[in-house]
Amino acid sequence: MSHEEIVQRLLGASGASWDASVERKATWADLDGRRVREYVTVIRQTGRRPIPARTSEREVLRKLDLLAGTGPTRAAILLFGKTPTRFYPSAFIKLGRFRSPTLIVDDRKVSGSLLNQVEETMAWLRERLQTRFEVTGRPQRDVIWEYPLEAVREAIVNAVCHRDYLSAAHIQVRLHDDHLEIWNPGGLPVPLTPADLLRDHDSIPRNPKIAAAFFLPDWSSNGGPAPSAWQLR
Repeated sequence: MSHEEIVQRLLGASGASWDASVERKATWADLDGRRVREYVTVIRQTGRRPIPARTSEREVLRKLDLLAGTGPTRAAILLFGKTPTRFYPSAFIKLGRFRSPTLIVDDRKVSGSLLNQVEETMAWLRERLQTRFEVTGRPQRDVIWEYPLEAVREAIVNAVCHRDYLSAAHIQVRLHDDHLEIWNPGGLPVPLTPADLLRDHDSIPRNPKIAAAFFLPDWSSNGGPAPSAWQLR
């Protein structure tokens, strides 16, 4: 059993989650207040968590349950940190455009906060996905994307929310000529099994604090867990 598996089993047995624990190496100075304020603006628009506009950044994180005592949690660092990879070196997304299983014609590494990673990944994909136009009789033509953008975004958000941040592996997004692959490290949370996914089962997000943060702006279904690999055709 790997170190990551041992830690996950211990966390599962205690009822705790990895992302809710304090990041002991971090201080308030490692958080980006601007990102916190921008996030508050977005969630105020959805109405899911009406936080007053003048609330301090520290109080915002307290209301979102992203502080442990007086220090930032791991979720807070990943969501709003200035340089999350300083603490979690594998917390990035590798993007690749493949012409064949072994020929990469375009690649990029996306790091920064998890919220930023999702937006940068979507921007990269929008520049490379095929589109067609459908004339419906209205003045404006409908744009039909190669893959539904909302489905793609949800798959990327799920990969970010439910990955195992103890793993040295990183998230991969691979765009092929005939399909799109999204892969993240980590198996199913204990006690779920692959058979459980074929029937109704409890939602067990691996990183509930991170999942909740994506749910408030309406960027995620807040479901869990997600498969470790998605493939769209």
